[in-house]
Amino acid sequence: INARDRDGYTAFLKAVRKWRVREALVLLRAGADINEATNDGYTALIIACINGDHASASMLVDRGADIHARTKEGYTALMAAAEQGNSLNVKMLIALGADVNGESRLKYTALMAAAKEGNEEACRMLIEAGADVNAKTYEDEELTPLIVAAWQGHAGIVRQLLDASADANAKSKFGTALNAASIQFKEEIKKMLKEAGAK
Repeated sequence: INARDRDGYTAFLKAVRKWRVREALVLLRAGADINEATNDGYTALIIACINGDHASASMLVDRGADIHARTKEGYTALMAAAEQGNSLNVKMLIALGADVNGESRLKYTALMAAAKEGNEEACRMLIEAGADVNAKTYEDEELTPLIVAAWQGHAGIVRQLLDASADANAKSKFGTALNAASIQFKEEIKKMLKEAGAK
């Protein structure tokens, strides 16, 4: 039951990766460690959240899976859920106390993940839970959620972030959100940013 492949996947981790919740449950009952991880640090819960698999994710947390576990790069289940856009997983993890401002090694947050992928509901829940709308990635980029959303052309998320008092003039190594919207020819976003005081 504890045998691993070259990437560190056990039968239990493979079952979760393949959406086989019943098989995963059988393996847990047979003694699999619910918090075991791959060589890169991916636990079953993080894998389930990457898949957007709420059935497996809820089964795992009900049985004590560590919601604070991180991969070697500092990636968490909440970041995975926010990136994937599964609102049920995001809501569940926030309710259980997952750190909405947790950062990866590159200072990437769950809100940045949701903003990048255009997941408006995940962004809303994270903002309501106290996520820092002005968090910045590592010093070689210094991207904020607003700049990320503007680059990706996600007008709805830009609006949410501005309504939550995101700094319209925050600067990254790639410029401001207004620079991003201008380069991408996103007129609606440019208008919103200018109305919010962007220069």
